[in-house]
Amino acid sequence: MLNTPIKAAFLWLLAAGAGFAQNSDLAVLVGVSGPNSEVVGGTNPHVSSNSGSASVQFNYAFQVRNTPGSYVYVELPLFITGSSFEDVSRTIVSAHRRVVFLTPGVRFSLFLHNRISVYGALGGGVGWVDNKEEIVGPGMVSSINGWSAGPALDFGGGLDFRLTRLLSLRGEARDFVTRTGYGTSTGHNSLFFTFGIGFHF
Repeated sequence: MLNTPIKAAFLWLLAAGAGFAQNSDLAVLVGVSGPNSEVVGGTNPHVSSNSGSASVQFNYAFQVRNTPGSYVYVELPLFITGSSFEDVSRTIVSAHRRVVFLTPGVRFSLFLHNRISVYGALGGGVGWVDNKEEIVGPGMVSSINGWSAGPALDFGGGLDFRLTRLLSLRGEARDFVTRTGYGTSTGHNSLFFTFGIGFHF
């Protein structure tokens, strides 16, 4: 069963989309990132490993302006993902995160061909994190569990290939910038590559 932040984001996305039923598109994109690890030496040596993650994006957009060969949309992307990682140094940190981004913004599309367009997007909103974290160190054991929210900025770009008037294939790269600990990485940036389909109506 979906948790409260995800439910609220879905309802907001559906309600916003209900009022704009022309010159619109709805994209459903999925992505997978593979596992990776890092070994850092020096004065603070540690080993970090990430098990990888799966993600899904629902992106509703409605057109607000068009010029010959280009379009401007307001978009409402809802991005859901999760990851697990471990960091071993003087302490052992094990974390499992589910992350939801809702970052309304603007998309600018430029047609290269009557079936092919490229686009750039920029938005801002909120990121919710369901963090289950355990920390074990000398004489210390602690845990963190629960949802929290923080500001999020996203930017990215992609390619849209029209199969028919109503259907297209789409691929994009999108980076979410948050405060440390509010994404899927230990830093500020959470970068995703996703692919899927777009419905145009």
